[in-house]
Amino acid sequence: MRFISLVFVVFLFIFKAHANSEKNYDSRAKYVYINSIFSDKKFTIYRENNEFGTVYSGSDVQSEAIFCNYYSEFYCVTSFDITFSVPKDINLYTKQWQFKNKIYSVSAKNQELTIWGKNFKDVYIIDGPMTTFIDYVAFPSKQMKFVYSKGYGLLGFGYNDSDNFFWSVSEKGFGSHDL
Repeated sequence: MRFISLVFVVFLFIFKAHANSEKNYDSRAKYVYINSIFSDKKFTIYRENNEFGTVYSGSDVQSEAIFCNYYSEFYCVTSFDITFSVPKDINLYTKQWQFKNKIYSVSAKNQELTIWGKNFKDVYIIDGPMTTFIDYVAFPSKQMKFVYSKGYGLLGFGYNDSDNFFWSVSEKGFGSHDL
């Protein structure tokens, strides 16, 4: 009988620790990215629960989003408008990774960057997979770039031209390690 009581107490302890760790995970969060302070171009990643949400492009285009769950080795979001993944354990030795048969690679690391007057250190520049669709229109293949920080998450993303690059205006971007 003592053994069963002990097992039950251990089970409750593990369950409570797991539940508390789930609470710290960003299961409901909103991340906003804008093109410039003078533009109405906006991207919003809205995480409704641990695995599903919505991505809004502009003010009226929306697509369903799927997120990597708490147990995945990646922070990721996949939707029609954006596909992004980064290893949770990214470090200075990380060169590339594969996620859903797509290759991501680090083109610069340990960078310093200032966005909207705020300084960021330990920034990674990530080359995303090639894509042929941008805003629902077919183009010759283009490669999306991502600007990522472990502490602040996805700081920016887009293509190499300034008209299609979006910067975070949220306190933390998607996929920050400080959840």
